[in-house]
Amino acid sequence: MVLVGKVRTVLLSRPSGGAGRAAGDILSECFARYEAQIEMCNAIVHIGGARAVALRKQRAFKIYQECRGY
Repeated sequence: MVLVGKVRTVLLSRPSGGAGRAAGDILSECFARYEAQIEMCNAIVHIGGARAVALRKQRAFKIYQECRGY
């Protein structure tokens, strides 16, 4: 359970970087985190059921959009 908390923290945090980072790098990192969150949603479908997975995927997309600046 501790590992899940650490993974969640990493997945939810916004990519760091200053002016030297290209926008493409940030977008790639945001998408990679989004994919990881979706994989986690799919992996735990048996725990929370379809509704819980749908809510998690919705939340993952919201985080992805925030990461991208929307």
